[in-house]
Amino acid sequence: MKKREFSIYVLAIILVYLVNIFMFFINVNNASYPFKKDINCYSFWEYSTHNGILTVFMFLLPIIISLITIKNINTKIYGSYLRNYLIRDDYKKLIKKEYLSCLVKTITPYVIISILIFIFGFIFLKHDITNIKYADLYSNFIYDPMFSPPIVILLETIISIIFFISLVNIELIIYRVIKKLGLTIIFSFVSINVLNFITSYLFKIISPLINNKYISEALYSFNIYHGFIGTKYIMFTLVVFSLICILSFILLKKMYSNKERMILDFEQ
Repeated sequence: MKKREFSIYVLAIILVYLVNIFMFFINVNNASYPFKKDINCYSFWEYSTHNGILTVFMFLLPIIISLITIKNINTKIYGSYLRNYLIRDDYKKLIKKEYLSCLVKTITPYVIISILIFIFGFIFLKHDITNIKYADLYSNFIYDPMFSPPIVILLETIISIIFFISLVNIELIIYRVIKKLGLTIIFSFVSINVLNFITSYLFKIISPLINNKYISEALYSFNIYHGFIGTKYIMFTLVVFSLICILSFILLKKMYSNKERMILDFEQ
């Protein structure tokens, strides 16, 4: 990931979250807003990191991430660069380095901004949760009696990290198959949304067959973008995205393991 592209990515994320924060305070300070007493640092974090314009921004994530990750990988393995690199260094070392670089630079801005938003809210807003219903947008926090609010925030952040890793894995898999940067960007966007449609449809069919109410409801309401915008079914979402992440990583590792095949496929 080049510095210019990474800077644009970071600035875009900062701008999106700043707009969300601005929208939050504009709406809760509106004279007609009836839930002022229920506003707290947790509902502020929930809205700022999971709602507002993020519900639109999330659909662009496959394109944005592919632009900043696949483009970087493309410059490192396409053409004669890979063969020339292997004269001096190890193939596995290169792939591991570039993969970890993609993950760190994709995930780090989100995590840092999420932490800063929580710290800001914790300092300037009250900590009491008085609205425990999954209802009002600005005063609601995804309350779970199993966990304290900070643990819920930690789990939601972990889910988002796993979501980002899964996206990177899937896009690298698509790139390995297609071998073209432009087509990979297009197919990444299409594939993620097709996967979302298929899983949502299948889970809705399966959900009535499940006796457990929690799992049945979680299956029925599942959306692949819940990894980014959150859901009240925290443990279910964590398990599902962990499985997606593990399976996609296993496939990714297998597809990039053959050095000779990589050189032949990408040397043009």
